[in-house]
Amino acid sequence: MVCVYSNKGSLNIYWKNRYIVGLPLSDTKDLNYYQNLSYETIRQGFQHNQDMESQCHAYSKYMKIILKQINNNEDIEFEDLVMAGVAVLALVKFNRIDLEDVSLICNKKKSKI
Repeated sequence: MVCVYSNKGSLNIYWKNRYIVGLPLSDTKDLNYYQNLSYETIRQGFQHNQDMESQCHAYSKYMKIILKQINNNEDIEFEDLVMAGVAVLALVKFNRIDLEDVSLICNKKKSKI
């Protein structure tokens, strides 16, 4: 499991009711930032002649691989987990899944004084 702490909280991504990654939020990296990454990924897919169906299949397959690695307690690079978040948000953009079903925005954890 990757835990990233940020002064603005995190965007926690789930897939098939399993925690995947907490993407750190900041003034420059908010939900819109990660959504724009997914839109850019979608755009690049269309530029490479991948239609919506093939892109959705690829994102779902990628998530299946990531979930298997998590379930097997394998080490996963943070960049790969960010890409998993982007893949999930791309599936949201294509209306294959609902954002509320796969994400949770958590505020910064307050420390006790």
